[in-house]
Amino acid sequence: MGRERDGERPGQRSGLLTADTLNLNGGGNVGVNAGNRLNTVVNTLALNKSGGDTFLSEADALNAQGTTPGNLTLDAGATTVNAAGLSAAGGALTASALTLNGALNLGVGSVTVNGPASGAGLLTADTLNLNGGGNVGVNAGTG
Repeated sequence: MGRERDGERPGQRSGLLTADTLNLNGGGNVGVNAGNRLNTVVNTLALNKSGGDTFLSEADALNAQGTTPGNLTLDAGATTVNAAGLSAAGGALTASALTLNGALNLGVGSVTVNGPASGAGLLTADTLNLNGGGNVGVNAGTG
């Protein structure tokens, strides 16, 4: 995967769950709380949860999609919401950049983007924080 440290086998990093795609299914919690998250290095997060809350800390960029009736608390690098969309009852998503190829619905949760935000998908959240010097939206054209 090209993300291993010296002396580690492919797919292994100390303290990190490493995979191409992380599929989260079922009704249990993932991670303990916002202060004790599951640390990941994955390319794609696919949620198909029937309950429970999800607490993740992604080490770099992430493609995300799926649904959970629980809360989603996620810190990640540049995050792309795939066309299938991403939906949770609440929680907090923090990303260094955000691209919406599909809808992002965090219900009563918050979304914080510390850089550029773009895409045609609808973003729904109780709180939206736009930080940093990145562009928001796309060029409106030259009329």
